[in-house]
Amino acid sequence: MRSIPEIIGLDEKGVVVKAGRNRTISGRVWFGTLIFLGVLSLALIITVIVQARNHAKYDNTNKNKNENDVCLTQGCISAATHQLRSIDSAVSSNLCKDFYTYACGGWQKTHPIQSFDVER
Repeated sequence: MRSIPEIIGLDEKGVVVKAGRNRTISGRVWFGTLIFLGVLSLALIITVIVQARNHAKYDNTNKNKNENDVCLTQGCISAATHQLRSIDSAVSSNLCKDFYTYACGGWQKTHPIQSFDVER
């Protein structure tokens, strides 16, 4: 890119007098920008390497665990019991057509909605 000087006038010898700097970006700014981008790239590469190593360690520790581990805490057992009580096993032959009744039918049977006809 060619710089365009700002012309003020002529001196005694007829030479054009310029004011200020050229409109191009100076070499120092380019050098500073390149240094900044280099440091930023280096930091990004280091971050990616560290994250990849941490991810590899995490994967290796999970491979050692048994895939069939069952949660046997009180909370897990309570949640499983609640879910099993909510299932209506009578619908098990036709799950695809009425999954809602299969999953929630047992809960609906044990928690009937009261009729409000008496109050009217």
